[in-house]
Amino acid sequence: MGQLERGRSWTSGLLFALATGVRSNGLVSIGFLVHSQCQGFFSSLLVLNPLRQLLKLMGSVFLSVLTLGLPFALFQYYAYTQFCLPGSARSIPKPLVQLAVDKGYRIAEGNEPPWCSWELPLIYSYIQDVYWNVGFLRYYELKQVPNFLLAAPVAILVTWGTWTYVTTHPWLCLTLGMRRNKSDETLEKPDPGFLSPRVFVYLVHAAALLLFGSLCMHVQLTCFSIKSHC
Repeated sequence: MGQLERGRSWTSGLLFALATGVRSNGLVSIGFLVHSQCQGFFSSLLVLNPLRQLLKLMGSVFLSVLTLGLPFALFQYYAYTQFCLPGSARSIPKPLVQLAVDKGYRIAEGNEPPWCSWELPLIYSYIQDVYWNVGFLRYYELKQVPNFLLAAPVAILVTWGTWTYVTTHPWLCLTLGMRRNKSDETLEKPDPGFLSPRVFVYLVHAAALLLFGSLCMHVQLTCFSIKSHC
């Protein structure tokens, strides 16, 4: 994010790609690159050839998606070759088999895992669904109340920040951070700190993580995800 703020989009893209290589939610970082590229596109429309700038924007967005998505795709391919191709099954050491029995884990036992036959075989989705019980509203159980309380301070802070920002800059939010006012002729001194227009993309990121995390993730991880990304 810091490299992107300094105008070093290629360096930023490579760092985001490394993040995606170690954790799949690094894919969300594509939004930062695309938003930056769109800002450059709209700011250049009045002085440069619109068609040329549009083609440049489309090419930049394609390269951003490819760069950040490639590490994730390669890992999925690696998992497919390890578990789904003929002859890829390996014997499981006895200590691990005993651990699986004790913990109630499922053992493939040479059989092809169910996700291998999916139209889009993603091992990560299967693991989250079967082993981590991740899904829409699955975490909403009475026994998880302490974890909801753990996440409450960050959730309240992000909710308050989002409301404050949207009510202060309604037009900026409606234009997805591209224009502060309905008239480009109005020149105003940028707000300092949190209310700066440059904060928009980061606030959207935090709000999206909060919404998705509250509905589909283990909610106590939401606060750590938001803090680590901000």
